[in-house]
Amino acid sequence: MNIKNPISLSMFTATFMTAYIALTVQPQSKAAISAIWITVLFQFFIGLCFAFVKFPDKKEQARHPFNLTSKVYLLTTLTASSIYTVGIWLTTPATNPSWLKSFFLGVGLLILLGLLLYYSLKPARETPDERFHANLSRAALSLLLLILLLTLAFAIFLCQSGPKAISAGLVLIVLGALCLLFGIFFFIFETRN
Repeated sequence: MNIKNPISLSMFTATFMTAYIALTVQPQSKAAISAIWITVLFQFFIGLCFAFVKFPDKKEQARHPFNLTSKVYLLTTLTASSIYTVGIWLTTPATNPSWLKSFFLGVGLLILLGLLLYYSLKPARETPDERFHANLSRAALSLLLLILLLTLAFAIFLCQSGPKAISAGLVLIVLGALCLLFGIFFFIFETRN
């Protein structure tokens, strides 16, 4: 178990920050509090998963440069995390000192957007070929099909149960999950070929 790798450290830090915010929140509803604690457990689980990952050393990284596929994975993950952070920001209730939630989530979002800007401007060492474009289009088509199926299922659910109110935070959390699913679909199509 490697607790010293930067991803697991950042996930554990985010877990403890979210737990601290959850403990200082004035409980408005049980659903909001349970959503916060589900987020805390999810972040802790992701941190534990990354604690067992062995990252390559500098010599091995020099042999495997920053290629186009890793750029797509990284940009989709950072974009999904940014959208998810804004969704959590809108979903969670206000904290006891009113600036606490805005400060921590704002700093986290600023770091995510800075990393997103840095890696989007970082040049990749290869040009896209036909296989890359084919896998990208397959992933986009699979995600479009999934979105259509989810929309159809949601429409059937609304017809059966009546109108429901959907918050903007929930929509952003779902959009972040869909953006992450695009990266997962792209990974599946890249490893299959």
